[in-house]
This record gives sequence, structure tokens and C-alpha cells, in this order.
Amino acid sequence: SLGQVHRARLKSGERVAVKVQRPGAKEQVKLDTKVLEIIARLAEKYFPAARGYKLAEVIEEFRRWTMNELDYRKEATNCEIFSKFFEKDPHIYGPKVFWEYSGDSVLTLEYVDGASLQRVLSGNTRRKLDNKQLARRIGDSFIKQFFEYGFFHADPHPGNIFVLKNGDLMFLDFGMVGFLDARLTGIASAMLLALLQKDIETLVQFAIELDESFSDSKKSSVKTNAQVNMLRKELNQLVLQQSHSQKSGQYSRLMFELLNTFVRNGFAAPVDLIMLSKSILTLDTVMAELDPELNLEEWERPMMEKIVKDRFAAKKIAARMQNTAFVIDDLMRTLPQSTAKIIENLEAGRIGGQGVSASQLLEYERLLNLRTKVRFYAVLAAALLVAAAMLYRVPGEPLVLGIEASTISLYGAFGFILLYLIGNFKKGT
Repeated sequence: SLGQVHRARLKSGERVAVKVQRPGAKEQVKLDTKVLEIIARLAEKYFPAARGYKLAEVIEEFRRWTMNELDYRKEATNCEIFSKFFEKDPHIYGPKVFWEYSGDSVLTLEYVDGASLQRVLSGNTRRKLDNKQLARRIGDSFIKQFFEYGFFHADPHPGNIFVLKNGDLMFLDFGMVGFLDARLTGIASAMLLALLQKDIETLVQFAIELDESFSDSKKSSVKTNAQVNMLRKELNQLVLQQSHSQKSGQYSRLMFELLNTFVRNGFAAPVDLIMLSKSILTLDTVMAELDPELNLEEWERPMMEKIVKDRFAAKKIAARMQNTAFVIDDLMRTLPQSTAKIIENLEAGRIGGQGVSASQLLEYERLLNLRTKVRFYAVLAAALLVAAAMLYRVPGEPLVLGIEASTISLYGAFGFILLYLIGNFKKGT
């Protein structure tokens, strides 16, 4: 325990809960994590199987989270972020922060009458609660945290979840939270969906992408066919196990085992996903205790399908394409100067500080002609993308044969680019 919580009352009469940090907590955490880091590096040095887990990085992440947990101002900020995300959810609540009575080692929150989920699970409460409903609300809230907000409570044990009188939930202790950027959030949600759909090849591609994108060692990112084939074989076994395990508690362990399978076959797993799987395991244990009959697949599948579908919605694609179009526009403005510089260097024979031959000049001329052609088509495609993005912002946009004009423009741009690439591929250019 890093602190104690006391009930108090402000001069205004408001009831509050005051969290006070234990003396010497910061120094003790620094010492303990330093020892853990030494052990982790020794393990990575002498046990090759441990390297894929990036133990030293996990310890560093744990140290960072724990030190953040000891800075109550950060916890207060995290609490307000969480409350903002769920402000329109009638069943999920974050307590109000009293900043004027808070600091780095003292945190003052509003006092809310409720019982910890730990007391509910032990039956040490007189309130009549629908445990199945509680399990569903907890699960729904974390699906949103993981895959919509990219901001999640990283320590969802029963002591950090309070049940209010009306059955609503209040989350406490935001010192340990996780962050998933848009890219990793999309990968995590798509991985879970691929698990449910038993899509082996997609999982293999995710393993390769994660290893190449998040591995610190370039050497470890080069995988042999044998490694990929062994990974494919183990994933088939994993999916087969899933098809014969439909009880609550099995699915989240499958996600954890998925990361283990990646690591066993030499594919590095990102620290953020390791922490995410740990949080899911804790969450699943809580939900299984509340409702042992809960089938996670029944309610997770439609929600994750919706999340993935929303990521590829036309309006969101248009927003991303609008940013891309601005980059292309900036490139087109600087292209003439760059081309002129290249021609000047060609005429002077100053390419790489060496002279150039006639055959090289002919090749450069061909490339310049190709660049001019690409520039024309790129400007046209960019214009279509910008037009689509702008039309999406116009209320009551016109319809053509019952289809929104912006949708026609957006997919017309994609089709135009695709046809151009196919045409040039056939020509060998």
C-alpha cells in the first residue's frame, strides 16, 4: 500500500475522501524497481526466451507507472480525463477532484457513498445488486477504454471499482493508466476480431507488423520462413483450442496466449500490448466472478465489429484523406523548384559529385517525364479527395442516384488512383 484514504469534510460542508501518501514511498519504489531492472537484464542476457518479452522495458514501464501513481497530481488529471470520456454514460462515474486541496502527495476527491466491488463479491453488503448487469457494464466500459478512447484503467481489481446505491459504477485509483495510440489501438482491436473469426493469416501478418514496427533490434525484425511457418502452426492450435472453449474466462487468456505464441516464435510483442493483456486478464477474472455463465464472445463480437467498421467509415477516411491531400498539395508546390535543381545539376554533370553518361541522362529524362505525368494525376486525385472532404462538412449535400456526392467523389478518387496504378503496372512503368 502506497497511501491511506481518510474521510473528511471541507469548510464548505462537502464530504471528501483524502488520500495521503505514506512517508518514504517514492524512495522505496525507486530502490525496488532498480533491483528488478538488474534481475530483468540478467534474465535477458542468460535466457534467450526472455528477450522477446522485453523484461527490462516492462520493468521500466512499471516503474514509470508506479512513479506516476505516486504523483497524485497526475492521478487527479487522469481521473478528470476518465470522467470527461464517460460524462455522457449514465452508469459510469469518475469522482470530482478538489484541486485546491490536492498536491503531489495528497489527493482530495468527492466522497461518494458506495461499496467496493470486493465487498460485493464477498457478499459483505446488504444491497440487492444484479451481478450479471454489473459484469456487463464493467465489460462494456473497458471495451470503450481499450478500443475507442485508447486510455484505460490499468489496474481494474475489485478494490478500485465502487458500486453505487443505484448500481452505477465509480472507478478509483487512476495512478496506473495505459495509453494506446490510434495505430496500436487499431491493431489490438483487429487482432481480437481476427481471433474471434479464427483468421490465422491475418494474425500472422499482425505478428510480422508488430515485430517490424515495434522491435528495437533491426536484426530481430528479419524472420525466416521456418519461424513464420511455426508461428502459423501454433496459431492453428490456439484457434482450435478456442473453438472448444466457450466458458467465461477462456477468451482473454487466449489473447494473452496469443502474445506468448508470438514471443515463443521470435516475434517481439510491444510493451503496451503486454500491459493491455494483463489488464484484460484482471478484468476477466472480475467479470467471471460476477457472472460465471457470461459468454464473452456473444457480446464482444458485435462490439468489436462495430469498432473496426467505424475505423473504416467513409467520413473518417475522408478526414484522413483531407490531411493527405494537404501534404500532396505542399509537395506539388515544391516540386517545380526541386525539378529545376535536378535539371541544373544534370546540365552541370553534378550528380553525386561525379559526371554522368549519356545513357544516364536519357534515364533521368525518362524519370522526369514520368514525374510530370505522376504530378498531373496526383493533383487530380488530390482535388477529388479535397472536394470529398469539403462536401462532408456541408449539411444537406446533394444526392446523385440516391448516393451522397461526397461518397462518389471519395471512392471515385480511389478508383481513379487504382486504375492508374493498374495501367502503369501493365505497361511496366
